[in-house]
Amino acid sequence: MRIVEISFPSIGAAIREKRVDCGVLPLPFGATERAKGGLRAVFQGKDALPPYAVIFQTVTSDFRKTQPAAAKAWLADYVDGLHWLYDPANRKKAVELAATLSKSPPEVVESYFLTKNDYYRDPNACLGAEQVQPPLDAMVAEGLLSARIAAKPYVDMSFLPASCQG
Repeated sequence: MRIVEISFPSIGAAIREKRVDCGVLPLPFGATERAKGGLRAVFQGKDALPPYAVIFQTVTSDFRKTQPAAAKAWLADYVDGLHWLYDPANRKKAVELAATLSKSPPEVVESYFLTKNDYYRDPNACLGAEQVQPPLDAMVAEGLLSARIAAKPYVDMSFLPASCQG
């Protein structure tokens, strides 16, 4: 087996042209390539790992300590944005914006964005260490990280505008 580095937008063509046997196609690239046809999924991340977080917000410890008001304001705006995205009244505009940003056809974005086919985003940005830990452990198992990183000490939901408890 030989691993080659190819940009996500080029993977579909590389598979169809038989330059590679398989490739990783995260969203939006996977949805765009599936719409073109001629590819089949071998597995998805959710087939190999328990539920995990792909999208989350981070800051440095120094920033968190010296600028707590800014961190809280950022997260309040982020959560407001999530609420706007998930509001069914805004679906058409949300898809339009995502299509423009991802340079993907709107009908492709419509097929996955903010649905069960998309990456999970908690509408209140609540995220526990249990959603961050699985990919970290997988990276250690695959030799991409030399030592285990425990996520729990780094996850702090106290900066969020709403409680994430229960």
